[in-house]
Amino acid sequence: MYSQNRSQLLLLTALLMLSLVVVSFPVSAAEPAVEPSKEIVFMDDQSGANFQQWFQTIALPAAEEVLGIKIKYVVGKDAETFERMKAWKEGEGDFAVLFPKSTGKLLSEGIPLETLTPDKVPNMTKIDPVLQVSSGGIPIDNKAVAYWYSTYALIYNSAFVPEPPKSWQEFYNRREEWKGKI
Repeated sequence: MYSQNRSQLLLLTALLMLSLVVVSFPVSAAEPAVEPSKEIVFMDDQSGANFQQWFQTIALPAAEEVLGIKIKYVVGKDAETFERMKAWKEGEGDFAVLFPKSTGKLLSEGIPLETLTPDKVPNMTKIDPVLQVSSGGIPIDNKAVAYWYSTYALIYNSAFVPEPPKSWQEFYNRREEWKGKI
């Protein structure tokens, strides 16, 4: 049961990511509409080996089946990917989904990105608006969509930690206390 629920959650996460992290480039209004591609490239500049394996063996095959498209998975590095994107002409590009390590850096590179709106990316309405303000202190301005958010907590056993730290900074400052115990 757990394995099936976990698999469903992972598939849902993959589909949500694919629907949120779409890289769109401006196309001239004078150009006629084109049929959506039956093949896209998912450019992953962030994941380590475990996530790469998960994308290739579980998430993307399931997304291909549900969406009825072929998804080519490519691993890269932000610096190389951003330079490649800078060379694209209007309406060009060789991938549709980008999973960057640094969205803030992408936004600061001056690469022309299409403005994303809920009519283009319906799942945007499900994202807390606070997460859409900035990335790394750089305004998002609807040029990217938050796709991952994590929280961390200081959890401790009061029987062993009678005076718990009240902040991450205090935890860091007292790191010698915890050495060999965590």
